[in-house]
Amino acid sequence: AAGVPRRLAGQTMPLDRPGAFGMSVREPVGVIGCITPFNVPLLKNVKQIAMVVATGNTAVLMPSEFAPQVTVQFAKTLHEAGLPGGVFNYVTGDPAEIGDYLTSHDDIAAINFCGSPRVGQHVASIAAKSLKPVTLELGGKNPLIILDDADLDKALEAAMLGIFFFQGQACMASSRIIVQSKIAERFIPAFVEVAKGVKVGDLSDPETAIGPIISSRQADRVKSHVADALEKGATLLHGGDWLGNCCPPTILSDVNSEMIVFGEETFGPVTSIYTVNDLEQAMQVANDTSYGLSCAIFTSDITSAMKAAAKSDAGMVHINAMSIQDEPHIPFGGNGMSGLGREGTDADLDIMTRWKWITIQVD
Repeated sequence: AAGVPRRLAGQTMPLDRPGAFGMSVREPVGVIGCITPFNVPLLKNVKQIAMVVATGNTAVLMPSEFAPQVTVQFAKTLHEAGLPGGVFNYVTGDPAEIGDYLTSHDDIAAINFCGSPRVGQHVASIAAKSLKPVTLELGGKNPLIILDDADLDKALEAAMLGIFFFQGQACMASSRIIVQSKIAERFIPAFVEVAKGVKVGDLSDPETAIGPIISSRQADRVKSHVADALEKGATLLHGGDWLGNCCPPTILSDVNSEMIVFGEETFGPVTSIYTVNDLEQAMQVANDTSYGLSCAIFTSDITSAMKAAAKSDAGMVHINAMSIQDEPHIPFGGNGMSGLGREGTDADLDIMTRWKWITIQVD
């Protein structure tokens, strides 16, 4: 972001009008409304303010009601570092009331939202009334595809981190694992053994990998998804009793489209395993979702990997790496119900700046 001000290049262009000179420049849009989630509050704050400052804008940010103090302390740090007053502003409180007010306010030029598809659709509908541009970074039902020629150990590590990281409360979590039939015979029992070794409980213990779900409401959602699947015929390969608000690493199989967990984002340490015959079937299963955020594929054949990348409906594809990946300069985002637009150093220019055409009559 620090280099962005030097890259805000415009264009000069010939005009049909005799004696005229034309140029186009990028200019700041004004005040950007930012609505951020609970799961990565500091990361989102840093990414937002970095590009807001770099593009000459200001921001009003509403953090999640489950993680407001991160933003409060971040704002204090910016003030102590010398950021001018009024550049970064935050407001906390009732998310529904504040979110609607922020999105509809005439002084807000653009909206950057990260959260659930349901709320994202609501934000977009309000912004549309004033034709306000929005960037939506929403959820995912992300596939991890493991082909027969994959490195089993690396695939196991990606599966474990991809769904159990941060209690599965990540938009890029691998909530669907699609395994080719031959390697499935080794992968599935090995993955269950990995899950058995994952410690659940108090995160102040450095040995603990899975802590509590963010709220009782979200915990109820996770429980209902699993219960619905089991009632409709899914097999529980690993999981069971909760420890307070801590969900054990949960692995399901025999999941079908009649089950909530098949199509909806659970946002917990819950994944479903699907066995397929070949790459073509794997991609059919991978794309059988309204989401399209991240897709991971493990294979030793680069041709298969690139075919999968081309056929994937996801906005981001990772070959021989887990589905949770992010860098500040990449165009981060997804398709379908996973969002609208992209965020990242250069991608942010599309919403944080606007083009202006200027002509000069020189004679």
